[in-house]
Formats: sequence, C-alpha cells, structure tokens
Amino acid sequence: MKQFILLLAVTCFTITVIAQNVGIGTNAPQYPFTVYSRLIGISQQSGTINPVAIGFWTDSANGAAYLQTHTKNNLLFATNNSTAQMVLDTLGRVGIGSGSPAAKLDVGGKTIIRDTLRLTYGIPGEGKVLTSDGTGNAMWQTRNNGLRAEVDAFTDVPSGVLTPFPVITTADVTRCFDDANAYNNNTLVWTCPATGVYLVSGQVTWSFRVAFSGFKEFEVYALTNGSEAFSNYANFQNLGGINQQSQSFQFVLKATKSSIVEVFLRHNAGVNAAIYGGIYSFLNFTKIY
Repeated sequence: MKQFILLLAVTCFTITVIAQNVGIGTNAPQYPFTVYSRLIGISQQSGTINPVAIGFWTDSANGAAYLQTHTKNNLLFATNNSTAQMVLDTLGRVGIGSGSPAAKLDVGGKTIIRDTLRLTYGIPGEGKVLTSDGTGNAMWQTRNNGLRAEVDAFTDVPSGVLTPFPVITTADVTRCFDDANAYNNNTLVWTCPATGVYLVSGQVTWSFRVAFSGFKEFEVYALTNGSEAFSNYANFQNLGGINQQSQSFQFVLKATKSSIVEVFLRHNAGVNAAIYGGIYSFLNFTKIY
C-alpha cells in the first residue's frame, strides 16, 4: 500500500492535467497530450536483446524535430495497417515500392513527374541531350559530338605510300570544330566519344603538278581499331600542266566509345600528288544517333 501511494505521488509531480490536456514535463500542456522534453521525448520499444525503438526527437536550440528510429533499424511507412510501402534505411536511402533501396531514391513502379525535372549531373548545357550508358545511368552530352577538320596547307602524298589524311581542327577557326574534343591534331586519330552511329564524310582535292599516263587509282581508306572500315576509289589522269581533281566520300560507322578511327590516303600515280588545302579537302564526323 505504501508503494502504491509513493508511485501515485511521483506520478502527480510528473504528469499535469489541465482542462483535460495532459502534460508530461510541462505544467501548461497546450494539446490533449503534450510531452515537453529536449531530444528524445516519446519512444516505443520492443525486445530486450536486440531492441527496436521508434519515437520523436526535438531540439528547440537548433530548430530541429525528427521522427526516427532510436536503434539501428530502418524506418518503415505504411497505410491501412498494411506491410511497408516506403522505407528510409539506415544509410539514408529512400525506397518506394522497394524494401531494399540501392540508391538515394529507389522507386519500384511507375512514376509521374508533374513539373520540371532538373538533372545537373554530367555538365548540362544548352542544346545538349540526355543519354545513358550501358547500365542506364543518364548524363548530358553534346547533341551530335560533331567534328570538322580541314587540310591546312598543300601536302604531298607519295605514290604507293599509305599516308594519314592530314586534316586538323585548327585549320580554320570559323569552319572547323570538335564538339567532344575527340580528334588529336598531332596523331590524326579520332577517338569515339560515345557509342553510336556516325556519318563520316569528306573530300580530298588532289593537285597534280606532274603528268602521268593513263588513269590512276586514288583511294580513301579508313581503319577502326586497326581493321578496315571503309574504302573509296576514284580514277584520275593528268596529261600535263597543273590541275585539280576532287574525290568525295561518305560512310556510316557504328562505333563503341573509345574506338579509334584513322583515315588514310593512297594512290598509284607513280609521282607525288599534293592535297589542296582549305575548304577543298576536309573530314566530317556527325553522330546520327
């Protein structure tokens, strides 16, 4: 009996009832049930060996209030007394329709976005397009990853010698460009910036200064990772004097990221043939998709 009276007395000192509002830790409860406590105030627990606890945490000094688990357990959300429909795991990852989220937000089901979606990953910029890698990770990329390079000056191509097409992206600042910085002006090699299908086109304007008899074969030859990807042939003759002949070419190239593409020239005229520079000899790469 004495123990009961003592318990009742302690309870009266800690719980205050005013006008049917119950207060714990306060003499002036403003709501039907008010707990006044800094940090953890209310905690519901289960178990003793590996306890699970949930409750509230408040701190007016820092303007913070939390609904949280007080043990190292996921925080689950549900309606209609059902199983978990949303989870916040101990690593701060949110799963909706996914009980084991693998990212900051992991949604298992259809998603509707009713306003602007802003994605800042991958250096966004005007005119860029959203693409993905092989695992579905999205990123911004330049629309076409395009390239235009030109021959800067007259260049001799010896007969019978496979010679790199000497185009560079710095030949003219108004016409030449390299969106993806994929072309090496020193090695004359293009490195595929993104997996896709590309249209490769160009023109070689040959300048003949020495006569040669009969028609001779002039070739544009492309390699991808060391294997033949394309070849284009034209037959020209020079009966005397200085003259030019143009050879246009184009082909579709399916390339994977980091593939190496090299374009070469070759002829069997028996004499040196020069390449006319500027807008007359050029190489383009355009990403189709």
